[in-house]
Amino acid sequence: MSDAVGGGASRSTDPASGTSAATDVSLREFLVALINGVEQRSDLQFAAMRDAVTKAETAGEKRLEGFPQLFADTAELRALGEKLQAGIDRNRDDLDRLAERLDLTTGEAAGSKITKASLYAALAATATLVGLLVVLANYITAQ
Repeated sequence: MSDAVGGGASRSTDPASGTSAATDVSLREFLVALINGVEQRSDLQFAAMRDAVTKAETAGEKRLEGFPQLFADTAELRALGEKLQAGIDRNRDDLDRLAERLDLTTGEAAGSKITKASLYAALAATATLVGLLVVLANYITAQ
């Protein structure tokens, strides 16, 4: 190679001629190759990141697809809970009324027993008085 042409190591297998032009060409080719390699890696990384973002968006959309059904299920459960609570309240009221009726029935039965006992006591007292009057009358007439 001649010095006038400025060949370098990158253009041939001959050792570089050591001229400034040859070194510039070799350095430029090296830097271009280095930049191209970095650009390729950057493009690959960017594509991988874009794919990851796309996958994440798709997964997020799939998760969000279930939310309307979840809200519908929640509304149905809330309505069912309200119906159950209304039934519980109704049953509680019925039980309170039955307890009141039972208290009244128990009170009436206790009152009836007291009344019967009072009547029996009054009858016994009357019978005793009649018996005493008979005994007293017999005693008076016998003398």
